[in-house]
Amino acid sequence: MFHKSKSLLITTLDLMVNHTEKRQLMVNIYDALHSISDPEIDDEYLKRVFQTAVKFSDVLMDKGIKNSQQALTYFEELNIDDDIKSIIRVGNYQPDEILSDFSNLYAKVKFQSKVKRTFNRLEDAYNEYMISGVSDVKEATNEMLERENELSTLMTEIRESVSEKESVLISTNPDIKDRGVNQLKEDFQKSVNRMKTGMWMDHVTGGGFKCGKSYIVGSISGGFKSGFMQNMAEFMSIANKPADLKVPSGYDPYILYINLEMDQTQMTERRASFYGIDKNDLRTSNKEIDEQIKDKLKEFGSDIPVMYQKETSREYSYQQLNTDMQHYEREGLKCVALIFDYSDLLKYRLTPEDEAERIAALVRKNEQLRSIASKFKIPVITGIQLNRASSEIKRRLAKAATHDILRDLSSDSIAKAFDVINVPEQIYFCYKATIYDKDYFSLLVEKDRDGDAKFIDTNGTERSPEWNRVHYVSNMDGFRIGNDYRSTIRDFNLVDNSIVTAMEMTEEEVKIFDSENPFWRDFFSDRKL
Repeated sequence: MFHKSKSLLITTLDLMVNHTEKRQLMVNIYDALHSISDPEIDDEYLKRVFQTAVKFSDVLMDKGIKNSQQALTYFEELNIDDDIKSIIRVGNYQPDEILSDFSNLYAKVKFQSKVKRTFNRLEDAYNEYMISGVSDVKEATNEMLERENELSTLMTEIRESVSEKESVLISTNPDIKDRGVNQLKEDFQKSVNRMKTGMWMDHVTGGGFKCGKSYIVGSISGGFKSGFMQNMAEFMSIANKPADLKVPSGYDPYILYINLEMDQTQMTERRASFYGIDKNDLRTSNKEIDEQIKDKLKEFGSDIPVMYQKETSREYSYQQLNTDMQHYEREGLKCVALIFDYSDLLKYRLTPEDEAERIAALVRKNEQLRSIASKFKIPVITGIQLNRASSEIKRRLAKAATHDILRDLSSDSIAKAFDVINVPEQIYFCYKATIYDKDYFSLLVEKDRDGDAKFIDTNGTERSPEWNRVHYVSNMDGFRIGNDYRSTIRDFNLVDNSIVTAMEMTEEEVKIFDSENPFWRDFFSDRKL
């Protein structure tokens, strides 16, 4: 154990002082030190060095220290004996390869007990599988697959823990060495790899869905969550060209759409509607269904095919998803975006550690989908159900079709797991309303990690919201979400057959609107909450 090695403990202190900018290394050191409870150290001096290392790692994390100069200052101020302070070798820099090895070592320490438990559970499941018979072979198979899935998730955690996060230090102090500047220059010269939609969602995502990131859309039942995701798949297939995508030579790009509820007939009918084909024409036309769709794909300029996968297994898990994507790669197909409809239905069995930490299954499911995004360097879009309280909002507003229920939703509306909001790049709420026999689609940005979401003001200018959440309302063209939209509206009020734009409308502005439009004020008076 490293905490019983004098040289390793001294090296640990050296690393915390001299390589503070290596954030993943610092995190692994902190986790490794705190994974050792009540260490049995006989040597009194060694015990003090260990305690100093623990105390100093706490300081680094609590203070958010990110450079060596600050780290040394805080170390000198620690209330510890001078003989321990004297062992620190300031300026003892290690090459990146050595730092990577140390990071792996600390990761091993913090994960070793969890690895042991996981392998033991997998071994037990394997033994049960080998002795199973007709009556219990299905249960034994599922148990072994779950344990395999648990191991895969753990391996992903380990892999992410040994990957050093990028650090940049630019200082006017000549005594402090700049770090990460060359890589920063390269990154700024390269465009962020995104999957464009070619419609107003590009304003929401900052130019397209980011590769390596996950996105979540929430809706009440019947709120067009699945419809939105299928729209995104088709829009991306049209807006992106193979030459613009980072696909290895010899591979053909495709968008993967996995649905765990609808059958292929339903998905095909919706797809046909997106391209303006009436579902009745699919059955009565002299052309085969595939030929009709091919003609429309050519007409719209779709160069990235969408693969529709209907998964019938109720045991569909992260591991099976990962296996399927690898299978398609072996066939020469490279996934460039994944739409998974939807994460609630992904199979996941809580581990004892999850239960001890009170982590909901929905959080783990979305973490797994995020790991898919990171592993395959693609955007992943999935959906979640909103809670019963949100459905109650819809019920109360059944007679108030002029009110956009998204205004009443927040992160508290997410069913089963509030903590899921910490997982994705962006979270959206969506809802489709019918007003005067016309369909409108409403989307509200609930979470925006990097502040990418913009709205278009009345002058057609792209702007960041000052305080309101970004909110778009668009017309619907059959199943297809239209590009005729308004931004940040207060209500679905219709005046002269157009949506009233009340961008960032204050209560005073509402009063002015009502005074200037007495007919509509009276018309909607009995429909307000």
